[in-house]
Amino acid sequence: MPPRRLLVALPVAFLSWLLLRRGFAVDPVGAALVGGTLAGVSGVTMLELQCPNFQALHVLVWHTAVVPVSAAAGALVGWAFMRFGRRPIVGAGL
Repeated sequence: MPPRRLLVALPVAFLSWLLLRRGFAVDPVGAALVGGTLAGVSGVTMLELQCPNFQALHVLVWHTAVVPVSAAAGALVGWAFMRFGRRPIVGAGL
């Protein structure tokens, strides 16, 4: 079953990359936030399809919380890239 899920995820990841690559050059934090949100939404989709637990509290906390957490993680990655990613590496000879 996991290879089938991977086959479904690969086209979505590729299309997301195509959409976000230009935005990342303009606004790394915003583009990473959108990328994290897309990752969270795809994760919630798989959770909804596979999870047998339909209790309201479980769905509210563990399924819905995935999107803001992954969006925040994406924004943090974009911020870190913007803050630390453009520094020259000392001793790299570039």
